[in-house]
Amino acid sequence: MIKLGIVGAGYIVREFLDNVKFLSADCGLQVAGVFSRTYANAETLAKSYGIANVYNSFEELLASDIDTVYIATQNDSHFAYSQKALLANKNVLCEKPACVNHTQLSEILDLANKKGLKFMEAMRFLHIPAYVELKKRLKSKAYGNIISIEGSLGKISQRTYRHTKDLCGGATMDLSIYPATAVIDLLGYPDHIASGCIKNDAEVDSTMSAIFSYNSGIIGNVHASFTTLTR
Repeated sequence: MIKLGIVGAGYIVREFLDNVKFLSADCGLQVAGVFSRTYANAETLAKSYGIANVYNSFEELLASDIDTVYIATQNDSHFAYSQKALLANKNVLCEKPACVNHTQLSEILDLANKKGLKFMEAMRFLHIPAYVELKKRLKSKAYGNIISIEGSLGKISQRTYRHTKDLCGGATMDLSIYPATAVIDLLGYPDHIASGCIKNDAEVDSTMSAIFSYNSGIIGNVHASFTTLTR
C-alpha cells in the first residue's frame, strides 16, 4: 500500500484526484493527507475528496506515516519540497518540471539514490497506452526510418505563475517540456540544440522554438507558446 501525501491544492491536484476515483479499492494507493500553503484550500480539497488529514505545515505532513509525497506546486518550489521529502525518507512524485535546472536535478537524483528512494517526474503521457504503442512501432521501423519529429504545444493561458519570472514560468519551462520529452524519449539526447524565444513585458518567454539536431542527420523541432493555440 502506498500512503500518499499531497502538497498543493490547485487544479492539477483536483484533476489527479478525479482520476484516482476510477481506481479500485485494492489498487494499492491511499491518499492519506494534504498540505497547502493556504490551509483553507487544503481543507476544502480534503472535504471534497474524502481525505482524512489536513496538515498545517509541510513538516507536519512529513512527520506523518505517509511514505510518498506528490508535489503539485509552482515550478520554483519543486526542488525545495523534493529535497525535504527525500531527506525525510519519503518517495517523491513531482509535477513537471521536476527541477528548473540541471544542478538541482542532479542533486535530487543523487540524494534519492543515496537514500534508496524513488523520485519520479509526473510525465504521464509516457505511460499512455497509445503513446507506448506508437513508440513500439517507431522503434520497429514499422513506418520506415525517422527523419524528423515535430512537437508543438500552444495554449492561451493567463495564469499568473506562468507569466512570472521569479516563479520560473514561461513556455519553455511549462509547455515545451512535453514535446521535448517526447523527442528525447524517441531519439535520445540531441548532439546540438539551437533555440529562440519571444519574451513578454515581464521578460518571460511566452513563445519558444528549438531545433534538436543529431549527428545521424535526424532533426527534432520543438515549439511551445502561451499566446497561440496549436492542435
